[in-house]
Amino acid sequence: MVVRTVLYDLDGVIVDSKDGNRELFYTVAGYHGLRQPTAQEVDSVFHLTFVEGLMKLFNLSEEEAVRMANADHKGFERGLPLMRIYPNLQTILSGLYQKYFLGIVTGRGVTTYKVLDHFGLSKYFDVIVDCTRYQKPKPDPESLLLAIRILGVSPDQTVYVGDSDVDVEAASTAGAIPVHIGDNDSSGARYNIRKLDELEPLLTGLD
Repeated sequence: MVVRTVLYDLDGVIVDSKDGNRELFYTVAGYHGLRQPTAQEVDSVFHLTFVEGLMKLFNLSEEEAVRMANADHKGFERGLPLMRIYPNLQTILSGLYQKYFLGIVTGRGVTTYKVLDHFGLSKYFDVIVDCTRYQKPKPDPESLLLAIRILGVSPDQTVYVGDSDVDVEAASTAGAIPVHIGDNDSSGARYNIRKLDELEPLLTGLD
């Protein structure tokens, strides 16, 4: 087996966005006169899309959540300065970019591009699939299969790095190699790593 492609989830993998995500929901709640969610409540919807998170946190219909998400609340702009990229990320991506196709597959929407541009990361990715480009969110494999098709590779040549069980399930269902990153192992992942700099030695061993 030869790995040709490395796809990443964005939030929690490439970008530590929890503080920014909290600020976004706090801002939206204040703008629309809703109760302020706790940090724990916001963190519980971290792996959902923004609209899905609004629906769950505030018991909204999808129509109401979409309207709130599209309002001019400036929540993203307030949250962006609170986001951080993980240590040595530029060096890690630069090295991998010389050997593999790289891509982002995320449940984040159009702000994906603003986040990547803010940190100067867009240049490292050959494909970016945000939630506006597919219909079925993870754990459905649609988003991953779209990225794989765009790059013209096969699923079994593709690694997907995610920080949640839905990422692992999506990769497995797509026929890709699921790599889970985080402090705790995922039982469904083919491989578990703690930090992004552990990925390249793992990939070298697979080639």
